[in-house]
Amino acid sequence: MRTLLLAILLLAADAQAQALRVVAPTLSVDGDRVATLGGPIVQNPFGVLAIAVPGDGTYLVSDRPFAGARRGGQFDGRGLYLAASGRSVRLVSREPILDARGPVTAYVRHDRGRVAPGPARLAVADGVDRRGLRGAE
Repeated sequence: MRTLLLAILLLAADAQAQALRVVAPTLSVDGDRVATLGGPIVQNPFGVLAIAVPGDGTYLVSDRPFAGARRGGQFDGRGLYLAASGRSVRLVSREPILDARGPVTAYVRHDRGRVAPGPARLAVADGVDRRGLRGAE
């Protein structure tokens, strides 16, 4: 019986998993466009998206709650719209970002750590511990 329950829970978790795809990203912070390293960046299933913005820090974003994150915006079609630490962040992709049919809540944590100068960088990781961190290809 326990095995059957565990199998059902695992199947339900897989059914809710989203795929993330960011193609030709356009990023703005507080309405100002920020140069961004290209893409595409793909992750299936989606874990965490890291948006490293020079002079601002790193935004860790997921479609699921995680330690230190709060509901901070949403994925909607080709866009990710969020607010964190008094900043407004907008990431737009040429293609839909998630494979969901409607808006999906975005959970965000803003880490103000130093980010090297240059364009903003996008990366994905399996979890917020940044295990399996991979950047744009």
